[in-house]
Amino acid sequence: MIIINMKRFRAMITLLMLAWVFILPAHAQEEDNPFRVSVDPESAVIRSLPSRSEGEFIASAFRSDVFEAVGINLDGTWFLVRRPGRVSNIGWMSRTVLDFDFMPETLPLADTQTGATGDFILTSDTGFSAFTLAEVNLRVQPRDGTQVITRAPFGVVLPILERDRLGDWFLVTYLGTTGWVNAINLRGITSFDAVPIASGLPEIPQATTFVIPLTVQLDEIQEFHDYLTTQNNFANELADFWDQVFNFEVMPCQPPEFVQNYLFTQDDERAFPELEFLVPRLDTATEFINASIDPLYECGVKSTPLVIEAKNNATNASIIYSATLSTIAGIEAEITANR
Repeated sequence: MIIINMKRFRAMITLLMLAWVFILPAHAQEEDNPFRVSVDPESAVIRSLPSRSEGEFIASAFRSDVFEAVGINLDGTWFLVRRPGRVSNIGWMSRTVLDFDFMPETLPLADTQTGATGDFILTSDTGFSAFTLAEVNLRVQPRDGTQVITRAPFGVVLPILERDRLGDWFLVTYLGTTGWVNAINLRGITSFDAVPIASGLPEIPQATTFVIPLTVQLDEIQEFHDYLTTQNNFANELADFWDQVFNFEVMPCQPPEFVQNYLFTQDDERAFPELEFLVPRLDTATEFINASIDPLYECGVKSTPLVIEAKNNATNASIIYSATLSTIAGIEAEITANR
């Protein structure tokens, strides 16, 4: 006969129920974490600092390993990672070896010094940052035509320090060099009103303006929307194709049919004169598309680095097209509201 101590039995049931209560939210939180990253190549290195030259080797990671990104470096090209559900961080991984579906500029700045080449050194996160949608000029004043201090490439994150009165220009820092960047080439500034306004700015020059009929504007925006949607769909299809090559599902010796039928050039973007302020970022997208297509015209085995770069080029083009679609959607909404 088995005798059960009911008092002890009830205590065990209570402990199990408590364990379930505390374990379940942690698991749910782990599943819902928006900053998941996974390793893309067969292996990758985790370093002590966000730098190949300064960061010491800490550990290895392998394809499909999953981590949580908890911070970025000065230009957003490295992620500080940890194991899912863990409290302690492991180290830094280059963004180029990771798959992710969030915006890097939404992560906090976790390293303010490594890689800085300029004289301006941040001591903490500014609380605001933006992702570059094209190569951008950092200028001495918040106006086109003023002196260019340096350039920041496409796809980096720039901490924001201040803005001009209209929110058209932002004072940013790129690896320790500060300058003004036109907001049209930046993504991620959702609440610019909270960014402090710089003092001592020159008066805003008054420009001669002319009014374009609303119907003309809306027709042109719709045409531009259709063009961008076609381009974005092509970029995504191209990225998917390279993904198949990466997984050895196809071995191309000539471009697929959808690439052979691609006839767009940078001149097509200039068919929309009232929206020409968007052209610089679209020029960059076209360059990415061409760089992704070029290897398809060379018959032979494609190396893994070449395939990854081609896929990234197509993905970068899609990022620009998607952001531009969002921009013109906002313009259309504003025009419609003022009709």
